[in-house]
Amino acid sequence: MPPAKQSAAKDDVAVAPSLIEVADALLRAAVEASRQYERVGRLLSKGWLDDELKHVAQMCDAAVGHLTVCADTYEQAAAQGKGALDESVWHTANSLWHASRDTARRHDLRATLVKRLGKHTAEQLQQVQVEFELQASSLLAMRQEIAAYRKLRPDAQ
Repeated sequence: MPPAKQSAAKDDVAVAPSLIEVADALLRAAVEASRQYERVGRLLSKGWLDDELKHVAQMCDAAVGHLTVCADTYEQAAAQGKGALDESVWHTANSLWHASRDTARRHDLRATLVKRLGKHTAEQLQQVQVEFELQASSLLAMRQEIAAYRKLRPDAQ
């Protein structure tokens, strides 16, 4: 007769990740979202097949979704305070968090605007243009925060 399966020990408790681990995960999510945005941009500048752009845009959406989850996780972890985290890393991670949230928010808002617009009036196109420019600005800010965080934590990736 095979041995009976043993149940997990009662003292096995899930340990919450440290703030630095969560901040590093946020960095990786921000880098991937940025990479996917670059990929979409290259397709749009060179020409594309409709199916190709559709799938690449879906991957970009997934990367931004992951970025949102990581930003939310960071927010929850940081609410407990910086703990033993170095002051410069704390401030840089918070700046990355802010930039990541703004990029994700702009991504969702742009997608919503474009979906709602059927036939475009000049005013609606101008509104979308402004949103695209704000999105580009938020993406640039996130890339700057990625670079700043990488300087402090080069092994985070």
